[in-house]
Amino acid sequence: MQNYEQMRLIMNWERDNWKLGNCYKNALAKKSISAVRNELAELKKSAKGVSFSVAPKGGKRIGGDKIVTFKKG
Repeated sequence: MQNYEQMRLIMNWERDNWKLGNCYKNALAKKSISAVRNELAELKKSAKGVSFSVAPKGGKRIGGDKIVTFKKG
């Protein structure tokens, strides 16, 4: 398999951090191993102050079968 080491680095990074988009991963896998390591390190450093949270969504049944989802502002 070509680019196996790059894909292994990306998958390990995703396991420890967060998921990346498929197009971005494919473009990243075509680069050299050192470039992949550097780019993943820069990505983690640039998102250091960003936090992710899950916002619960509430659904209400209005007028029959249709479910309307309201987002809290």
